[in-house]
Amino acid sequence: MAIINSENIVGTKEIGDLFGVSSSAVVNLQNRYIDFPVPIKRLESGPIFDLLEIQEWGVKHNRIPIRNTVPIEAGDHKSIAIVGLPRTGKSYSSSVFVAEHECFVLRRAFSGAGDDFTQCAVKIIVSSKIMEPYAQFNTENEEERQYSRIDEKSLINFVTEINAYLKQKRESGAEISPSEYIEIFVQPSQLAAEILNENKLSYLIITDTPGVSDSYELVQIAEAHLVMLVLTDSGGETARAGFKKIVEGIAPLVAAGDACFLYNLKKPCDDEEEYADMQREAETAMQSFEAEFAPLRKSIIDTSMNILHPSKSVLGIPGMKDRRINFAEEAFRQRLKEVINRSFKGEGLELINKELQDSLKEAITGAEQLTEEGICNSFLNFLTNVLSQIPRLASDLTKPDYFQTFKSKNHARVKSQDGYRIDNAVKIERKDSLSRLYQSFSTYTAENTPDLLKQAGIKLFYKLISEELKSDSGIGVGIHPWEDYPPITMRAIEYTLASELEQAFLQGANDPAHTYCDTMKRNGIISKSWHCVRIDVNKLYLLPILKNCGVLSLHSSNLMELVRNRYIGGLRKVGEFKAWEQCLEAFDTKITANFSPNNLVKSTGI
Repeated sequence: MAIINSENIVGTKEIGDLFGVSSSAVVNLQNRYIDFPVPIKRLESGPIFDLLEIQEWGVKHNRIPIRNTVPIEAGDHKSIAIVGLPRTGKSYSSSVFVAEHECFVLRRAFSGAGDDFTQCAVKIIVSSKIMEPYAQFNTENEEERQYSRIDEKSLINFVTEINAYLKQKRESGAEISPSEYIEIFVQPSQLAAEILNENKLSYLIITDTPGVSDSYELVQIAEAHLVMLVLTDSGGETARAGFKKIVEGIAPLVAAGDACFLYNLKKPCDDEEEYADMQREAETAMQSFEAEFAPLRKSIIDTSMNILHPSKSVLGIPGMKDRRINFAEEAFRQRLKEVINRSFKGEGLELINKELQDSLKEAITGAEQLTEEGICNSFLNFLTNVLSQIPRLASDLTKPDYFQTFKSKNHARVKSQDGYRIDNAVKIERKDSLSRLYQSFSTYTAENTPDLLKQAGIKLFYKLISEELKSDSGIGVGIHPWEDYPPITMRAIEYTLASELEQAFLQGANDPAHTYCDTMKRNGIISKSWHCVRIDVNKLYLLPILKNCGVLSLHSSNLMELVRNRYIGGLRKVGEFKAWEQCLEAFDTKITANFSPNNLVKSTGI
């Protein structure tokens, strides 16, 4: 199939793929319907059309299956995870990001008449590009996969059926797979639209998780950029024990500061004065939870956590309505937007960089024996040692390397076509890598590392490496109407084939997307939608980093190890590269002339 150079243009073949019909059937539709979109241009090979016009027409005439109405272009995104105990208002909190009509449908569908109705993770993908909202249940078993439009009756029936299926599965002793979750694709609320616009994002992912209890463990949320913990004033000691379990579970994820508390008081507030009273009540209530963080306070990285002193950062949740947005909810949304924007705009990173600059000046001013060059060398050597101490899992060297086998396994660039093989491996290895990173960095305390410059360096590296592990950054972008967001499977393959891709690009690429896809195809990767792959040329700098740092030379005896070494290990090294860049920028360039981020990344081992 020919590569389409413009992501907004389609021919009759692509329209047929979209509608699920042949090219000749598309021509018949064009002749039959007077309102069928007019071609942009007629080429010798046939007419070409505007993709958005085709999608709008397809939805209007029920020609596009609801699964095909997801965003038509990818881009930067951020993810928010909402966690808490059962019946605390997590689903209500997630609904504030959703356009008004769907917001209230979701509240009624997931509230369960006061019961904790969320029995699996619910990922809400919010984008202005979504033409028609819908929900789907993802599962490795194709026969169990379901879809639903977002109207009250359909969605309630949809959720009820899924909950019954999951309950039966649990009662049989089976575990719920990470690949079993509900996805909801919707337009943004005004709150979400403003967050998207102000942070230059294409979409948000909000993950609503089941309440943590004796029956439900904390759902793994390793990819979240911001964790929102929702509490309420009920439950007593049982609630406190569950809360402690949550704090311990998310510590590796939020140690860099990306967390906030929401305290659900459910109190009506009709004016600013009543809202202020409610907020003060939430702050007072949260003070009783601060003791749960005592074990974390000694670690250098944990001292930057927003949740170390929850009463100072908590947001009270007022009483909200089922069918309209009242004054209290509007006030809450505005305050929530401020918290999210601070997190997304990296204000935590700015504070760490300021701490690095200030502590460096203090070290230079107070130095009696060391020169600035000596301080720089000591600082870089210390950080090199810190990074070298991160635990690595050994590979089984008695087995042959898996890379050549990987290329023969007919892996697909899209997770569903790949049978979730790579996707599941990424989820497991990402969680484990973040856990090992946290365990290693949390051993550094103010007592054993009193030097403020070194403390700032530890915080900087933990922040940037953990952020990169959550980001799934990569070169490939998919614009297929039902593309994965983000395309984790494709990017894991991309990192695995980084050496082959770099070589192909070095040989010259008039069409980068064609070069990218052709390289993947030559290495055994399959797809039904190569024509929908685009390249972010601003990310091509990743390939030489991956080739230079050594992850591509690691022995891998199976798929899990290959993903761990090349993709997760590659993400960690990219984060390390960015941290070395910032460290070197803090010193005089004359002093750092003999250092480079590439060499430093290589020196810390793999």
